[in-house]
Amino acid sequence: MTNYSTYVPGASPLTTKGDLLAFSTLDDRLPIGTNDFVLTAASSEDMGVKWAAPAAAGDVASDVIFDAKGDLAGGTGADTAVKLPVGSNDQVLTADSGETTGMKWADIPAPDPSNVFTSVSGTSYTILASDNGKEIIFINAAAIAVTVPDTLAIGFQCIITQTTPLGIPTCTRSGSETINGASAGVAPDDRWKGLHLTKYLSAAWIAKF
Repeated sequence: MTNYSTYVPGASPLTTKGDLLAFSTLDDRLPIGTNDFVLTAASSEDMGVKWAAPAAAGDVASDVIFDAKGDLAGGTGADTAVKLPVGSNDQVLTADSGETTGMKWADIPAPDPSNVFTSVSGTSYTILASDNGKEIIFINAAAIAVTVPDTLAIGFQCIITQTTPLGIPTCTRSGSETINGASAGVAPDDRWKGLHLTKYLSAAWIAKF
């Protein structure tokens, strides 16, 4: 292999700043390329390399998948995507496995009143685990016996509300648990007033009026 560091003046084929020494069938000069070009392997070239503009990188801002304000690119598989046009005003992006992109724009569901309160018309009621976080509204005109099960989880909370003058919902424990440190039942102070029940220990409830 020739040691080009020992070339005598005039023996090197290099003539210009940036020239490279390359080889085809003999040592030859590869002239410097255009600014910002990169040296690229090219088997069709005499010396097997050339200067070339770098391959364009993906530019999200100018991607042809976008046509209008609010368009999104949604993946459909490995390295593939399609356009998801923007939804209507106030719609929200929602996961939906039945859609091509796994997403869709959808209206916000209307609140379900059954998730907020329970209306009780009878004269007895046992609080359910599904009542957690709800207001239980009692509408009977007669006294109401409300059972507080000892099976409800710690952290359970609900509000007991009386709506008629004599329809007092009295809450009593089903086992050995205490309510406000006692075994006696508790009830709202008056009509339209809520009684807040919270289970804070495995065998203890707090009732706030």
